[in-house]
Amino acid sequence: MNTVSIETFDTATNKKRTEYRDTILFMLNAVNVNFILLRATRPGENVPLSYDQLRVASAHILSAIATGKTISTLLNPLSICSKDALPLARTFYECILNASFVLTDKGVLAERASKYTIYKLFKKQKNFFDFGVHKGLVKNDFGLRKNDPLVADALSIFEKKAGGGLRPCFTENRSEKIRAIERISPGAAVLFNGIEAMSWDLASEIAHGSHFSFDITQSNFSGSGPFFGPEEIGAFATYTMVCSIDAYLRVLRSIVSEVGGTGELSEACILFYQEEVPELANSLENLTR
Repeated sequence: MNTVSIETFDTATNKKRTEYRDTILFMLNAVNVNFILLRATRPGENVPLSYDQLRVASAHILSAIATGKTISTLLNPLSICSKDALPLARTFYECILNASFVLTDKGVLAERASKYTIYKLFKKQKNFFDFGVHKGLVKNDFGLRKNDPLVADALSIFEKKAGGGLRPCFTENRSEKIRAIERISPGAAVLFNGIEAMSWDLASEIAHGSHFSFDITQSNFSGSGPFFGPEEIGAFATYTMVCSIDAYLRVLRSIVSEVGGTGELSEACILFYQEEVPELANSLENLTR
């Protein structure tokens, strides 16, 4: 079978970043396991997080970890495909942002996310399509019925919008989520805002397949190569991942006493700053929680 062949290459710096990314993802997974088991391992303690918060936040972190592994695959080794690591880093960031966001209240947001899952599955059991003369119905039976108490409860929350259509899980945009996080951890808000300023726009351009994204990541029209070649994309993606993780740890440690592994992972983030951006390392380390 004929296939498209992609040329690959690598650099010493990228190999080091790949090893680092894989290490912090392993450490983040260990922290998340301890987070999931928080109530079981502290039976006599007052854990200031609801069951829904533990379940929803940990699910977001697991999604981030899976996305992070895909990012490393695209960047190890480097190739023309490496550009897609940045939109995935944006997804990684959103997973971490949402995990942090659901930890900012007493469990209302996490409970809403759980009920939204039920609502979305129920609404997607029947999908209508209309292609002019061709109309029909696609059925996906997830076994959810309208008279089920859980379904009825979810519908009572999300089906109040006039005019039909699916309501979103959260009405807050990213800026509003960051403001909510800022009340818990100003340092985390600074890091999240830094990610927004650093990589969101370029990640969006790449994700939407714009000509702008092609020109600055692939073409040689400037005479000196792309503005953001594969290695630069790898750096931006790695910065996004590390800053996101650092921000999440700040939120988590501001709410609940030490979760196993958070101290070591926080130190790993600091080490990254010292090696990659030494001129900013002290400022990033000294951010208030």
